[in-house]
Amino acid sequence: MSISKVICRFNVAQTGRKTNRHRKITALSFMASPTMERLCSYCGTPAIPGKPDPPWCARCWEWYAEDQKRWAEVEQSGGTWNASRDDPWCRNWLTSRDLFETYRQLAPQYGEKVHTVLGGDVFEYGRDGSCWVQIWVAPREVIVAYGDSVNRFERLVEALRHSAPLELGQVHEGSSYGAYVIPGHALPVIKWAQTGDWAGLARSWFVGQGRRLGPGQ
Repeated sequence: MSISKVICRFNVAQTGRKTNRHRKITALSFMASPTMERLCSYCGTPAIPGKPDPPWCARCWEWYAEDQKRWAEVEQSGGTWNASRDDPWCRNWLTSRDLFETYRQLAPQYGEKVHTVLGGDVFEYGRDGSCWVQIWVAPREVIVAYGDSVNRFERLVEALRHSAPLELGQVHEGSSYGAYVIPGHALPVIKWAQTGDWAGLARSWFVGQGRRLGPGQ
């Protein structure tokens, strides 16, 4: 599966009108099982038979219904669509433990270490590509930033440790994600997160490791 296909789901407008958004998920196709069972095009679990394309599992169809309902509410109220908060697929990936662990565990494997600051290491990936990120990784903390952000991480780490959480879609300047885990808790504490190519990159790493995104993960 190519990174460009994976990013397709997450490279959506942060705000504003959505256009045929649910069709984008069909780009994330999984191979059919040996028994030719249809698999969900998003998470790879069994799709509901008899439904029209795209093939989705029960949870994805629930998310699609939620997505349509939420969009109607935003349109009726004249409000602004916030993909990080209002799109169920984006929201659930942004807040998942899988996303956190993908960067915490795989950034040292795929990236190049460029800096150490405040108890964590900064790894760089994609400098010459379309998704250049730098990731600060500590044992229980992760920050993801675009481009050359080495000089920003001291400020970002302080924000991660001492600032109040921001609403999904709002971020600290220079960073798209900051989160930490508490021992014994299943989900990370999200201090800030906004969907984008960096989230799609993490999903490509996750799927590339032979893992599947189970519903609700």
